Amino acid sequence: MNRASENISFIELVHSIKKKVDFLKTKSLLIIAIVLAFGISGFFYKKYVGPTYKASLTFVSENASGDKIGAYAGIAAQFGIDLGQSGGGIFEGDNLLELFKSKKLIIKTLLSPVDQTSNKRLLIDDYLDNTGLSKKLQHIISSPNYFLVKEHNRTRDSILNSVYYNIHKFQLIVEKKDKKTGIVNLEFVDKNETFAKQFIEQLSNNVIQFYSDYKTKKSTESLSFLQNQADSLKNLLNQSISNEAETNDLNINPNKQILRVSSVKRRIDVTANTQLYSEVLKQLAIAKITLLRETPLIQVIDVPILPLDKVGMGKGITAILFAMIGFILTVSFLLIKQQIRAYK
Repeated sequence: MNRASENISFIELVHSIKKKVDFLKTKSLLIIAIVLAFGISGFFYKKYVGPTYKASLTFVSENASGDKIGAYAGIAAQFGIDLGQSGGGIFEGDNLLELFKSKKLIIKTLLSPVDQTSNKRLLIDDYLDNTGLSKKLQHIISSPNYFLVKEHNRTRDSILNSVYYNIHKFQLIVEKKDKKTGIVNLEFVDKNETFAKQFIEQLSNNVIQFYSDYKTKKSTESLSFLQNQADSLKNLLNQSISNEAETNDLNINPNKQILRVSSVKRRIDVTANTQLYSEVLKQLAIAKITLLRETPLIQVIDVPILPLDKVGMGKGITAILFAMIGFILTVSFLLIKQQIRAYK
């Protein structure tokens, strides 16, 4: 009995499917027309939207640690200088990647000039033109030099924050290719390939400069201070030597000991200043080696080269996808409509 019921149910299912297929055949011209309309719409939509380009940049960062520190320490030890150990910074390792996504550096990149020889047009101007936002905001951006003004204002900052959010969430990808090698890959997608190339190159330059300045700030300040001290002591030592020479040229009577006091004082000044100058030179050498040690080595491996790679689907694939969506929607609508009529 159950087997017979199953056979009947299967036959009914096949019959139901056959009826639906026959019904759809009667609507074949309508289905074909809608599918073609969707396909053509997809083709022209992709043509209107245009292609999206991907700019890729790869670099490797070497921190001042391990073999590098050992090499500098070995050189310094030959001169009796102990460099000690260098502590890590907050931008070591994966934290360096977050610099590329930081609001400060992305906005700084947007406010960078398109042409380094002229500050009249910024990358933010190109971005707004490429996205069509410049027309929507033309009642706000009344001057071509709107973003060149250094003073902050609410509207200007709001536009920059909105652009930053869009870039951070949808256009910029920062990732390590391999945790062991430390190779970092940057990707930026945009509809304008020239802008994509300029933006990612300028962003990498800003991050590398910021990172290097951060790593070497203390060492640079120490070096500048010691260099000033060394210059001052050198001038003082030269003056002491000149004073001693002038005193010796006076041909003081050797029987008058009191007259020799001035010469002895001048000689003591020369000796003391010589020792001070030697110590400062030693500290200056340490500061120079420390600065060299703390300066990070960031080597760019690959840079974006025009023409850039296109990402996403082409016009043909988009047309096929739209046609499939049109087919599914049309068939679903017709079958649901038929089912509703059957229940009435």
